Amino acid sequence: MYIANLAEWGIIIDSEEQTQKVLEEYWCPLWSASYEDVAEDERDCNVDNVLAGREIDRNPQDISEFSPEELEAMLLAKKGAHVSGASNSLLVWLKSASNLRDADGPGSGCSDACVKLRLVDGEGNTVSVPQQSNVIQDSLDPQWNEQFVFEGLDTPCAYTLKISVLDKDSLFGLEGNVADFLALDDKLGAAKVDLGTLANTTEFQDMELVVSDGWFSDSTINISLSTRGGWGN
Repeated sequence: MYIANLAEWGIIIDSEEQTQKVLEEYWCPLWSASYEDVAEDERDCNVDNVLAGREIDRNPQDISEFSPEELEAMLLAKKGAHVSGASNSLLVWLKSASNLRDADGPGSGCSDACVKLRLVDGEGNTVSVPQQSNVIQDSLDPQWNEQFVFEGLDTPCAYTLKISVLDKDSLFGLEGNVADFLALDDKLGAAKVDLGTLANTTEFQDMELVVSDGWFSDSTINISLSTRGGWGN
């Protein structure tokens, strides 16, 4: 019911049976244990005790334990509730990749994959601040399930989304700016999307893009794009 702190949502349930179940198992027992409208120091209700008595866990599942499907659903709902309503914005849902090249070689683990996103105009000029995903360690089939928003776009249909898949290297275990300066990221593949091909809809538009051609198989990346109904064909 809650996907973020300090969230209060009203929910309409079109089912008499399920509504009655909520009343009997949750609401009525809590209501019967609630305090009367009296002075603050006379109230006898202890919220923690009430919830403990009902065996209600306020945090039933840590986000690290979510399945890919549960995480996708949560991210979709969260972005739908909080993303800016600016008309000229692009929402990029970076889901996963498969069959990535092992840039580290035998005995050195697998690629530590990350994705860089960049919007360019017809002349190749960057038109918005580039964005980068988290790094997924030691996986040729990484799952990101991250979402990014590019806002304040002047003529989005004239832009191209460039996607670079990289193996995030560090030199001799160094991290941060030092590693960025001393070591280059191995390129695992790239793809691009002409934003002029997107439909004007609030729905996500799923894409599986080839990022690298191989002798025996291709490396692909799965993304979804949304114009949030503000622009497109």
